[in-house]
Amino acid sequence: MGDSESGAASDAFRVAIVRFDSTDRVGSRDGVPGVLLFAGGQRVVVSSKKETKRNQWAKVRLLEGVSEVGENTKAMLRAEVVEIFGPVGDFTAELFAYQVHFGILPCRYPTSDSWSLLPPPDPEALEERLDCTHLDVISIDNASTRDIDDALSFEFPDPPAGDTAGIAARMASVTLSAQPWSCAACTFLNEDPTAERCVVCDTPHPRPARTSPALGGGGGGGG
Repeated sequence: MGDSESGAASDAFRVAIVRFDSTDRVGSRDGVPGVLLFAGGQRVVVSSKKETKRNQWAKVRLLEGVSEVGENTKAMLRAEVVEIFGPVGDFTAELFAYQVHFGILPCRYPTSDSWSLLPPPDPEALEERLDCTHLDVISIDNASTRDIDDALSFEFPDPPAGDTAGIAARMASVTLSAQPWSCAACTFLNEDPTAERCVVCDTPHPRPARTSPALGGGGGGGG
């Protein structure tokens, strides 16, 4: 997340989300007033060296045992800014605010100057699916999937070029590795590997849960 503006504070603290509701500086420490997210309207005074605006979301460090007396002599907690997310109503800012509040690690994508997309291959130059069986891949299918056929592959230049790496989404052709199967009841050889039932006696195909050989064990799928 963002850098703290106060350094390592000696006070015990906990992280919270605040919505600034004013640009006026208040209290003995010249703080910015705001309201804690999902805290029954609990008000807080936030110390910030950064410019703040009305209706902004921010991540703050709450200081235990420190408070100010605000309007109507109601106690206002003290806090320090950790990071300003952005305006209320902005999708990205609100997503980060709710993720932090509920303890979900926010997904931060790198800036566009640190990565780029490679040009797509020429379709006319590909007579068939690209053979990627030499790649090491990581499956992105869920645990209940019977045919594991979606994955990410990572390629690193040789010799190494700093922190450069290639990442691609891969999809395996499970049917390419499937074979005809013999019916357990009538022993008929069913030529269609995807058939769910025997074409002669209608016995279900005893299809066990399996890992696609195209992607399992570090193989690659057709991309």
